[in-house]
Amino acid sequence: MVYGVFGYIKLKKQSYLILIEEASIVGQMLRGTVYRVEKLWFVPISATRSIDSEDLPYINMIQKVQAERSFYFSYDIDLTRNMQQTLTRVTRGDQPA
Repeated sequence: MVYGVFGYIKLKKQSYLILIEEASIVGQMLRGTVYRVEKLWFVPISATRSIDSEDLPYINMIQKVQAERSFYFSYDIDLTRNMQQTLTRVTRGDQPA
C-alpha cells in the first residue's frame, strides 16, 4: 500500500519518485487524523527500474533522516499552517481544515 507521495529527487545518475510506503496514526487534530511516515520507497524513474549504486549513498542519507521519524502528514488538515490559521478556517467553515 502507498500512503502518498513524499517527493521527487534527481540524484547523480537518475531521478526517483519517493513514496510513503508505511505510515502510522499518531493522533487527531481538530477534524483530521495525523500520520507519521514510517518507511519510504524510492522508485527509479528510468527504464532500468533499479536503484543505481552511485545514488545509493544519497538514498541512504535520506532514509537515515527519515528513520528519526520526524515527518508527518494528514489527508484532512494542512499541517503547514499554524493553529490560529487552522482554527479560523474551521470556524468559518472553509474546507479543508
